[in-house]
Amino acid sequence: QQGFKPSIVLGAKEAVVGSAGGEVTVEIASNISFDAELQPCDWIREKTDGSRSSYTLRYIVDPNETYDQRSATVVISNAAHDIREVFTITQVQKDAIVSGAMQRVRAQF
Repeated sequence: QQGFKPSIVLGAKEAVVGSAGGEVTVEIASNISFDAELQPCDWIREKTDGSRSSYTLRYIVDPNETYDQRSATVVISNAAHDIREVFTITQVQKDAIVSGAMQRVRAQF
């Protein structure tokens, strides 16, 4: 097919979550199939209540009871087309002050 350019585009490349935890939504625009892999992490889990679609991923972030900021990544990829996008989830440390502008937990196109 001429003119077809496979692509995976993320609505945003990152989300910052407060220490209390919460939900992160990753919006994806793609014209090809893709795999999504949360890099090994014990404080984030995929929301598995049937809310995942082929273009939206949802993750639950547990509260951060430590005084250290932490980060994890979700890799969205298609090996056949050698495409790889990375979404980073950063959670602030306990007792951090997070302004409304910093708390980006839902990306919009």
